[in-house]
Amino acid sequence: MKNIILLTLVTCVLFCRCNSQNKKNIPISNIENTGKFGKWQMLTIQKNDTILFLPCDADNRSITYTKDSVIDNKEQENLRCKIQSIIEKGNRTYISLEKDCSYSETISYEIISNNLVHWYLYNGVNFLSTNEINKYKIVEQPCTECRSLKECNGIDTLNKSVIINGNWRYSCDSPANIYITDENNILFAVMSNQIYIKAKLKKIKKNKFELLLIKPEDLGPGGMNMNWNSFSRDRAIANIDLLENDTIRFYWVGFYDEKERKIVFPDCEFNLESDYNNPVKLKKCQ
Repeated sequence: MKNIILLTLVTCVLFCRCNSQNKKNIPISNIENTGKFGKWQMLTIQKNDTILFLPCDADNRSITYTKDSVIDNKEQENLRCKIQSIIEKGNRTYISLEKDCSYSETISYEIISNNLVHWYLYNGVNFLSTNEINKYKIVEQPCTECRSLKECNGIDTLNKSVIINGNWRYSCDSPANIYITDENNILFAVMSNQIYIKAKLKKIKKNKFELLLIKPEDLGPGGMNMNWNSFSRDRAIANIDLLENDTIRFYWVGFYDEKERKIVFPDCEFNLESDYNNPVKLKKCQ
């Protein structure tokens, strides 16, 4: 009888120990519920103040995190890697990437608060980031030589009004387009005959903008089934870079569903027309 009781106790101890060890490394099978998808902009510490620094000759570093990939947006290069698996270890979440895609096959992040995440990438690169840039002071590095604030503002306004406004398409024969009257008056055919939306631009730095959803304008059967009331009006659905020779670089992100905490509609018609390239170059058409 004593032997049976002793054997039962030993079995219980071993079982509890195994469970305790398993809790240290928790694989996340349902990636959609991680809750930190979206675009995370790097923050900079300047004179004991946390700011969003926008250099003149390069993009601000950012991480775009979706359910199936991680995009490292650095300077003029976008590095996109598919996610193989996600594992939680204490306060850190480790993301395994596809082989030979990045300098490291594993990166990680630590949640600091609802709108702050600390990313740990490769070669010692790590930085604090936010998905709510409107909460932080934006400091732009000057790009244009001018003698006064009025002169600088005049040059900047002229550049925006002449270049960004217009009818932009992948091909001038394409039914899909983004028609920009001004920064607050944009009609975008996300998918022709299905989804037309009103949108606006938010300037990030010189010649670089985020596209924000205002409301759906005209919807076909597919668009009518989408939960538009849950889509964020503050997160970028696309990024736009002004280039030379009447061209723009258009990077589609998708709609962020705040209720489901995930990005939906990952491809717009520009991606389909270009054999699923992202970003795509658009030309100004008549």
